[in-house]
Amino acid sequence: VPIERQEKWHYFADHDVVYWRSSWADDATAFAFKAGPPEGHATKALLEAMPDWRLSSGHAHPDAGSFIIWSHGRYLTGDAGYAGVPLTEHHNTVVIGGRGQGKEGGGHDVFADVPYDRLDRIRIDGLTVDAKHLTLIADLAQAYEPEVGVTKFQRKFEFSAPGSWTITDDIALSRPQVVTSYLHADETIVKRSESLFEFGAGQPVLSASVSSTSPFAAKIEKNIVVAPGPPGAVDKGQAEDRGLRLAISTVKPVDRAGFSLRLSLK
Repeated sequence: VPIERQEKWHYFADHDVVYWRSSWADDATAFAFKAGPPEGHATKALLEAMPDWRLSSGHAHPDAGSFIIWSHGRYLTGDAGYAGVPLTEHHNTVVIGGRGQGKEGGGHDVFADVPYDRLDRIRIDGLTVDAKHLTLIADLAQAYEPEVGVTKFQRKFEFSAPGSWTITDDIALSRPQVVTSYLHADETIVKRSESLFEFGAGQPVLSASVSSTSPFAAKIEKNIVVAPGPPGAVDKGQAEDRGLRLAISTVKPVDRAGFSLRLSLK
């Protein structure tokens, strides 16, 4: 696991998660990106070595390709937190034809009975990083069940200091479907135009510019999560309102989608 610590910036990276922060000061900017199997790549070898082991991944969420951004003591975009019924739409990633990753929606463990050999192919394929720039490529297609029909999902995540990100998706499907990319906010989302939005109520705000290779519509909506229930009924919790989200969808079913999100601190 490589760890780099310079005088004014820090990053951590493995095959599942990349984390970067500008400093340890109160006004630092930090972000993290996740793309990997629910229990990490090392688990594949352990499962092969211990065939009597019955893996349980109830605490893992269907969130491959998701990211969070923190600056000046506040989350500017992230996920909805721990859920009794984890869903991909609670994270900054993509839903295909209304279907998220794994076997979401059927209970607390969305990866139950999903072959780990396939999940192990979710990965960060490339990473370059220095004090001012970061670029990574993630392969996310195997996060979705075969019947969803995702034949390609490559997400490119780029950062330029002090506070600019570009997230580019290249998605191919075996049949036309509506594709939706989500971006979340704990506080507010303000619409400036059909393709420009601002996240956050203080300083700084996160400006989000949206573009796509296909006609799209962007909608601000409540982010409703089924919270964890009591022991033995963790997927039977109450619905909770956890902030807002921007849902960016192709206006009609497509078999190829290309979203681009340009985010910047203002």
